Amino acid sequence: MSNFDECAKAINDKIAASEYARFGSFTEEACGIILATPQKHPVLASGINGAITPVMLCVTLLNESVFNLRQTPNTNGRPDDPTHWDMGPSQLNVKWTRAGVAKNLIPAFDERAVFGSLADPSAPFDGDPAANIYVCALTLASIHTTNWHALTFQSPEEMRCVRYTGPGAQPFRQASYREYAPLFSVFFECYQPD
Repeated sequence: MSNFDECAKAINDKIAASEYARFGSFTEEACGIILATPQKHPVLASGINGAITPVMLCVTLLNESVFNLRQTPNTNGRPDDPTHWDMGPSQLNVKWTRAGVAKNLIPAFDERAVFGSLADPSAPFDGDPAANIYVCALTLASIHTTNWHALTFQSPEEMRCVRYTGPGAQPFRQASYREYAPLFSVFFECYQPD
């Protein structure tokens, strides 16, 4: 039997006492997808700029969807135009993710799996959460971390997590990373999946 609940207690207690509480909690299902993701591509497991770790994915998903694998789209004020929507558990922006492919920052992918049907801005995500999180990891890996130490970042990992979001949300993301990354690190030292 898994020890997920025991290991995740400190994280979920902190989430329950925070602004994240109304959106969800850290789940074993999300954790399983997160743990499998870095093994899907060599650049994620040991990339030139460092590996994409489960901790990085956890902090990103905490901030993007609070681990809701069926998150409704964030339409960014444009319910009539799916190219502006943020989709899935990692809230990948359709326009900017496609631009990442066009610029060869990330490889091409199955859009239906990653973005879902893009049919209804009020409907839950109907794509593949694992595919969505995989492209999130590729996006994190594409964020350059040169001179991270000369900026306000404590590590390249922090810089990637912070720069995954738009400039207006980056101060909050940085505070969240510093608050939650240590808790997720302890979780992954404790957790023994079935």
